[in-house]
Formats: sequence, C-alpha cells, structure tokens
Amino acid sequence: MNTSSKPRRSLLPGSSSPLTRLPLALLPLALGACAGAGRPATPTSTPDWARTREQPLVAPLEADAPEEAGASTSAGEGVPLDLTRPLAPPGAGSPARPGARGGRPAAGPAPALPEGGRSRLERLYAGESGADAANRRLDQFGYATFRADSDLAASPAPPDYPLGPGDEVIVTITGSFEEFVRRTVDQDGQVALPRVGALPVAGLLLRDLAPRLRQAYAIRYKGFELSASLGRLRTVQVELTGRVERPGTLRVPACSSLLGLLSQAGGVRKDGSLRRVILRRAGQERRLDLYELLLGGDTTRWPRVLEGDRLHVPEIGPTLAVAGLVRRPAIYELLDTLELGAALDLAGGLTPFSFTPRVQVEGSDGRRRALRDVELDAAGRAEPLRDGELVLVGALGGRVPVVRVQGEVLRPGNYEFRPGLRVSQLLRRAEGLTLEAFSQAFLSRRLETVQQGDGETRRRTRRVLVIDLARALAGDARHDIELQPLDLLSVRPRRAAEVLPTVWIEGAVRQPGRYERTQGLRVSHLLALAGNPLPDAADELELVREVEREGQLDVARYRLTLARVRAGDPRHDALLRERDRLVLRRLRRVRVAVSISGEVRRPGRYTFPQGARISDLIRAAGGVLEGADLRASVFTRESVRRLQQERFRHLLERSRQIHETALEDLVREGHANEAVAGKLSLDRTQRGVRRDRELQATGRVVVPLSRPGFPGSDHDLRLEEGDRLVVARRHRTVSVVGLVFNPATFVAERGITVEQVLDRAGGLLEDGDDERIYVIRADGNVESMAQRRDPLELEDPLLPGDVVLVPRRPAERSVKNQLADGLALSRQMAELALIASKAANPASSVQLNSSVERGDPFARSPAGYERELLRGREAR
Repeated sequence: MNTSSKPRRSLLPGSSSPLTRLPLALLPLALGACAGAGRPATPTSTPDWARTREQPLVAPLEADAPEEAGASTSAGEGVPLDLTRPLAPPGAGSPARPGARGGRPAAGPAPALPEGGRSRLERLYAGESGADAANRRLDQFGYATFRADSDLAASPAPPDYPLGPGDEVIVTITGSFEEFVRRTVDQDGQVALPRVGALPVAGLLLRDLAPRLRQAYAIRYKGFELSASLGRLRTVQVELTGRVERPGTLRVPACSSLLGLLSQAGGVRKDGSLRRVILRRAGQERRLDLYELLLGGDTTRWPRVLEGDRLHVPEIGPTLAVAGLVRRPAIYELLDTLELGAALDLAGGLTPFSFTPRVQVEGSDGRRRALRDVELDAAGRAEPLRDGELVLVGALGGRVPVVRVQGEVLRPGNYEFRPGLRVSQLLRRAEGLTLEAFSQAFLSRRLETVQQGDGETRRRTRRVLVIDLARALAGDARHDIELQPLDLLSVRPRRAAEVLPTVWIEGAVRQPGRYERTQGLRVSHLLALAGNPLPDAADELELVREVEREGQLDVARYRLTLARVRAGDPRHDALLRERDRLVLRRLRRVRVAVSISGEVRRPGRYTFPQGARISDLIRAAGGVLEGADLRASVFTRESVRRLQQERFRHLLERSRQIHETALEDLVREGHANEAVAGKLSLDRTQRGVRRDRELQATGRVVVPLSRPGFPGSDHDLRLEEGDRLVVARRHRTVSVVGLVFNPATFVAERGITVEQVLDRAGGLLEDGDDERIYVIRADGNVESMAQRRDPLELEDPLLPGDVVLVPRRPAERSVKNQLADGLALSRQMAELALIASKAANPASSVQLNSSVERGDPFARSPAGYERELLRGREAR
C-alpha cells in the first residue's frame, strides 16, 4: 500500500492495484543495491578530491638487509641413507611403505617387460620359455615376401639384357669434345645419335652397347671417353593366371624380377603353390620352385620377364608344419616325400634351447589326430613324413635347482644349490648384508610330501622359518640351518621391522612433513632439515608433545621463540622426542590488492596497506579523466558476490517450496478448475526458477562517489582483497524498455521526466502495469512506484544513464468470477446458519428430516443443493 500523500497519475485508466512486488528477474539488481544514497542529485562536475593524485611514500634511507647465503650441500658416495628428506609429505598419516630404502623400493625381482617389447631370442636367454608345449600358431612360409608396393622399375638391367624398341639409351662423352645424349630406340631398332647418325642396336646386349658406340665415334674423332647406360626401359606384356590375388594381363618393365611381378599382382594366395609355379615362354614350359629363391636369395639364375611370358600358379601341394624351438617355425609345402631331418633343416635347424633327444610328430590315422615320439638319432631323422603332419620340437627341461636370497644383501639373486649349503654360506656368496639389514630374516621353504596315515599323499605346502642372522653368522646350528632346493631367504630392511621414531613439522617452512628423529635432534636441526622458516613465518612457534596422563595419551603445548632458537637457548632449542610436532604460524596478511579500470589516468592493479579506502584507490590511479561519470561507476566486492549468490539460491528454493505447498492446498481443499489453474501457475513458476538459476550475482555495491563529502565518509568503504572499481564514461542518454509501444533510447535533456520518456516511447501497451513502473539509476539504485516510502512519480526527473522499465500487469479474475465467488460464499454462510438453528430446535429437526423425505431440495446436503442450483441456472 502506498503511504505517500502525493497524487499518482495513471497512464492507463481503470487499472487495478493488486499486491505490489518486484519481478523475480530484478532480484540480482536488488541484491546489488547493498548501499544506497536515496534520490540522485543533479550531476555535477568531478569533485576535486577525485582529481587529486596520490602522494607516494618516500623510500626509507636505511640500507637493505643483506641476503642470507644458502648452504649448498651434496651427499657423498656410499651414504646408505639420506636423512635430509622428509619421510612423508604433509597430510600423510601412514608411515613409509615397508621395504623402502631412502624412498626407493626394496631390492627384489624386476617387473617383467611386456612380451611385445622383447625379441624371441631375449626371452629364450631369459629362461621364459619353460617346458611348455610348442607354439602351434604358425604362418605359412614365404607368402609374406610379396609386397604390393614393390617397385618394378627400380630393378637394374643385367649385362645380358637385349636392347629393343622403347629402351632409352644414355650416352656420355668427355675428352676432345663433350656430349650428353638421351635417345630412345625406335621401332626399327635404331638409335639416332648426333655426329654419327642412326645406329642399329636391336638385339644388342647391354654389355656390348658401349663398345659398339665407341667404335662408331672413333671413325671420326680421337681422344675421348664414352660411357653408355640405359634410362627408362621398355615395357612388356605378361599374363598371370592361377592362385594370385589379381590375375590378368600386366605391363611391367622388361627386366622385372619374378618376385616383383607376383607382388605387382598382389602376391600368391595361401591356397596357391610356391614350389610348382609354371613359366610358359616361346612354346616351352618351365617349372619354378620359389623356395630356392626365398631360402637361397640368389636371383642371378632366375629368368627375367620377357614379352609374351605367361605365369601360372597352381593349387598348393602337400604340406607339413614344424613348430616349437626351431629357427624358422612355419607351414611348408612339399615337393616329394621329406624325411624328418630334412624337415628340421628346412625350418632352419634346432636352436640351443631345443630338446634334442626326441621330437613329437602329430598326424592323422584316418580317425583322429595321433601323436608319436620320434628319437632324433639316425633312424629317427630318416623317418619319412606325410602330408598334414606336424613336428613339435620342445624346449629344454627345468633349470638346475637353485636357492634365492633377496632384500638387504649386496648381491641379491639366484645361487647354485649344493648339498650342505647353509644360510651363512649363502650370505657370504651374496657379499654380506647391507647397513640397513635387520637382524631377522625369513626362509620360505617348499615341502612336497605329507604323510597321512598308512599311505603317502604328495601335496605341495610351504613353511616359513625365522632366522636370527647374527646367530646364523656365528655358526649357531639352530639358525644356520642347511638349505634345500628352491629355498628363498628374505632379509628385511630395518625400517620394515622396527617402528621408526619420527617427528613432524608443519606451517611456514619450505619442506614441511615427517622426519626421522635421529639422536640429538633439536628444534633448530629440524628447522634446517625442513628448509628453514619462510619469510612470512611468525617469531613464535609451537611445540606439541605427547604425554601420558592417567593411562591415556594427552598433549602438552610449549611456546618457543624463533630468535632464541637460533641463538641456541636450550630452553627454546630443545631436544625433540618421538612424535613431537613443531608448528610455525604465518603472519597475518593485512595488505589488500585491488584493481581499477575505465576512465582513470593509470588503470591497473594496486596494493594498499590495511585501512585504505576507495578514494585512496582513485587518487593512486591519478584521478579520473575528463568525461568520466563517477555516478555510473561500478564497485564490486567478492565477499558481497558470494553472499548475494547464497541468498539468491535460498530465495529460489523458498519460492519453489511455497508454490508447491500452495498447489497441494488447492488440490486438497479447492475446486477442480482452481487446482488446474494452480498447477499451471506452479509450472510457470518452476520454469521461471530454472531460468533464474542461471543468473549470477555480480557483487556490486552501490557507492555514491559523486556525493559531496564522499572522501572519509561512511560511504567511502575500506578496501578488501579482490575489490574492483570500474569508472564509467559519462552517458548522454536515457532508455525505456518493457511493455511500451517503441522501446528506445533518447538524449538525456536537462529536466526530462519519466512521463516524457514514456510519452516519447508511445505510451504503455494494454497489458503494461502503470503502477509498477520502476527506474534503474546509473549508480545502481532502483526506484519503483510500488515503494512504500517516497515512491517513484511520473514527474521525477531522469539523469544520464537511467533506464525506465515497464513490467507486465499480473493476471486478475474477471468481475463475473468475483461475483460468483461472492454468491457462493453467501450461500454457504446461509446454509451453515440454517443447520445451526435446526440443531438447536429438535422439532425443526424432525421437520427437516420429513422435508428430506419429501424431496425438498432446500433440506438436502450443501453438495446436493449446489447441484440443484446449477441445474436451475442451466434451465434459465
């Protein structure tokens, strides 16, 4: 309700005045107005205090304090343990991992590398093959040799290559005259050369070309040197048929190799033969065995491709496979019956890791695959193999039994087992114990046989023996026991077996954490180990010590002075006990770092002492520039932004709860049509809440920088860390937005009012609310017609940068609905009075009951009366 006595002019006659409120979208702006200054005054020029520049402090004349030189230390060789490093970082509550020495893992077997990173020979020498069965996943030999990217033109022409039409001849002459000639042999088999004319060269071998040309030039010239070679070769047409990837006709260079030709055709299919390739040339047929070329590598005896050649690859013939420990395990094609020894030679022979007494041959007996053992003697090597058989060459058996020692010994690893070997002898072979070895060791022993009743059952079990190393080395037979094959002696480090005394240091040091409490460790020593105090460390430090009181562990706190600790005062530089905790506090930082930007002389980031104000920031920036508008400046604060955002979330959640409760009440107590309307209202509210959740608070504080006497006033706030001031440029316009005919921006003439701006915008639309018009001032203040005190008036002046907003009028019930609600309420009140009077007079109750029996509609229940009333309305 408006309590102002001033009359209010309405732009829309007959408008209602429901409960006034600001729209939810204006909430961030309302939250930003944390400090207001009432109605803005007429803008004036920039105050003098804002133009004044800061008088900087004069630097002190005292000499700078000399820098402390840090000591440079390095650990010498042979140091078994580095005590200058923390055992655990700050916050780590668990002790160092057992088995670690100086932050490194204890000695032990190195983790195995992935199989793909090691060669087969390396794995064999490392003993990883074991006695497992041979690998049966084999590849067919030779088929991977063919490459589709083979360059046929790269093959050089052999000396016996016959020249023909299409070949390019290169002639180089030096001496009495010089000449370089590239000529192609024509269709007549001649090559045209300068100075000598056309010479016939068709059918001439390449090795005879240079002498023939030299003889032709020598007829006219003397004293020269001549060399001849071939450039681009002629192409020939060949035909490929059979089991190749791309059979057909190909054109290839004349001196192409047979392997290059097959590669150009995509290679031989795995159902094709490599040992029965047929070459047809000039009516003759020749069978080629590519194994000779793949295994021997001699290509000089193999024919080159000629014009009209036909190459046929038939189906693959009989095969056998050799797997296991041979140099070239694969599936091989057979020409004839092959003996076992020849098959092993075809696979490259045995390796040093092969089991040589016998091999296994897997074949078929017509019903199933069968396996037979074949001795590798003369008779076994001469045994013939059949098609489809698989030769399995096993690996060597298990290694010689060994014993192993690991942990804190100088040379951990496996050692040869000998009968009678004892613990002391094994330690001497391992070069003795390290400085970190603990006096206890564990011997892991594998037992194979367990006696059960009358019978004997073989079962693998284990046993652990605890060995006192000092007694074992002294020859005590109870500890210097005799070892058995596969025994494992583990020597633990001292850290893993004993509780290490430690102390903690935290706070303002360079390396806080947990350190070992060594003998004679004092507070100053721990400070040095932790990298010494930081520059911002306080002079006082705290020592927290565990004490036992009444059977419980408690703590005692001691105050120490850093200066006295450095001076060596024994009351402050105290000896540390186990589990002592030293805490160095930091000095409280009271300086503030703020920033200023916009229309100032020196924008940027500034650091001030405690107690500095906004006016000090403006002076430090050199004052504002001409054309700056202090009134429209924006001052934001991080702490205010967090508070605004938290309150904004609370308001959104509270609004959602209120609307949900109202809907539940309507559904439980109201009419059906009212419940539907309430549900629609709730959905609209929830959509608005979801939309408003995306709004973020700005943290703006409305500060009246242009108010007279601002410096030093309550509005001249003390600066906080992260404050930001943006000095705006002076605006020359005012704007109107919302439900007007033409939202626009106008020049801010002197004395322009809210009414004038609305008139220039064409006035309010039909659903515009003339009782909730509000203005957002350039300084952040919000003034509305709905305010209880000093509300906005249409005659109020606007200042540059102000924005007028016209909201939408809220939906209202029609006059007909309001009249119907009044009649229904009157009817219900009359019914309640009638029922109360009948209840007081029993005779009337009897009359009422008889009326009900006669069907008197006025004596029925309110719900029945309402139905009769509705029927009467519909009839009328």
